[in-house]
Amino acid sequence: MATLIPKYDQGYAGAGNYPISQKFAEIISVKDFGAVGNGSTDDSAAISTALNYVVTNNLGSVYFPPGTYYLATPVSVNFDSQHSLRIYGASLGGTTTYSPGGTTITGAAGIASMFILTKTVLTTSGGYGFQCTNINFQSGAAGTTGPLSAIVNYVGGSAARPWVVKNCNFTGFSKCIVSDITAYVGVGGNTGMSTVSIKENNFYSNTYSLYGTGASSILNLDFCDNNSENGGRILFNTAALGGYVRISNNLMEGQSNAIILSCGLCGVEISGNYFEANTAALMTVTATNPFSTVSTRNNYITNCIGAYVVFSGVIVNSEDNFINLGLYVYTNEMKGRSKLKCNATTYANVNASGSMQFDLASFPTNSTLPSQTLMVGSNGYQILTGGPEITPVGSRHFDTVSGNGTIYTYATGFNPGDWIVFQALARIKTGGNGGLYVVTYTNATVFDNQTDTSSYVTDAGIGEWVVVLRYVQAQGTSTGNFKFRWATQSGTSIDVTDTYIYRIATGGSDKPIALFLPPI
Repeated sequence: MATLIPKYDQGYAGAGNYPISQKFAEIISVKDFGAVGNGSTDDSAAISTALNYVVTNNLGSVYFPPGTYYLATPVSVNFDSQHSLRIYGASLGGTTTYSPGGTTITGAAGIASMFILTKTVLTTSGGYGFQCTNINFQSGAAGTTGPLSAIVNYVGGSAARPWVVKNCNFTGFSKCIVSDITAYVGVGGNTGMSTVSIKENNFYSNTYSLYGTGASSILNLDFCDNNSENGGRILFNTAALGGYVRISNNLMEGQSNAIILSCGLCGVEISGNYFEANTAALMTVTATNPFSTVSTRNNYITNCIGAYVVFSGVIVNSEDNFINLGLYVYTNEMKGRSKLKCNATTYANVNASGSMQFDLASFPTNSTLPSQTLMVGSNGYQILTGGPEITPVGSRHFDTVSGNGTIYTYATGFNPGDWIVFQALARIKTGGNGGLYVVTYTNATVFDNQTDTSSYVTDAGIGEWVVVLRYVQAQGTSTGNFKFRWATQSGTSIDVTDTYIYRIATGGSDKPIALFLPPI
């Protein structure tokens, strides 16, 4: 049988043969709409026409053939139809400073974004799917010599799902990928991008690789297997993150404030990442929902002395030994039976009235506090009970607190600005997970201040002892002694053991809290 050599302008109707002209016609390219890709001609209008045509007609995908596409203005893609869009090129992801070849998109200095995903009326609930693969996005000097962002989503309401960026390169942006749904004010849950997968990309010399703002701007995130050496931090503010979150197996070297997550209700996993020469916050996880969780494990951390991690308002299960690695753990509130794998003191920065709750297994067994934390004078610990105290065990005397507990008097006063720290064991007797907080009074039994009433005893079964710690800043002056009581929310009954108290005098708000269990 003769071998058929297909030609672009000649179709073959024989059995088993497929017209090449028809095959090419089925690949929708931005060049079909007039894009040039020579690096200097403005391709904004042609690319905008191509992408909106494909979305409106529900055709799916648009191809960017090899070349450099220059955008003098942002390409705005309208998703009123709620159809999905895939853009793809011929570039290879995973390079650092070298040109990856294939498909590059660049643009004019200071334009808001290369691609803006939007709707005609942002307050109208919308949804769509989006995928982007194999494109080299090129800006410069954090957007001052190129576009500020690569891709920005403004659509809120019904989530865009799935939302995928894979095997792409991002260089020189202020923000690479953005979800901003602050303009969405629809009824019901606000969600921007959902089922978000950002994998196997290269981020180099950016300020932010991923940026979210507006409550629930991203729901369910998988940020994995990316190269982000000096590539830009991950930042979510205003409870912008929700659902399941996995940040794993990324190179996160050489950047400050690498991972900063503000969550609503989240289950966060940070694992298997490579951190080297990082400064400021290595990872920060805060949550507004007290049943949010965070787990960290198998992270490689080196040469990050002076950096720190922050956990606040979350149940923590950490197998990373931060303190032996030269890092500090800061918090104003740790929920649930949190666990920190530390072979030294567990630290918490006293920067707001708050609380912590830990599993008993979180602490080393030692009968004394480490000497370096006990300093004489206004900047050190002042133990109210006559000497270094240890966290009690559950067999000690306890009171059952339901509503307002017994008022106790301690023979040391306080001054405005002093931090007063209370630690004990607690177990829920009735009422399920409930709030347990401390109220302080002057020597004349005049109310002074109290810890957060939303300090839940979470993730603990009925009758299970957990370590609780509450701290509060004095507002007034109490001479000679002060008074305090434990209190619970309505309908909750909690057993609390003997309470051990110390005071951090004015000027000591940057001092760590030390918790130890006695030897077994």
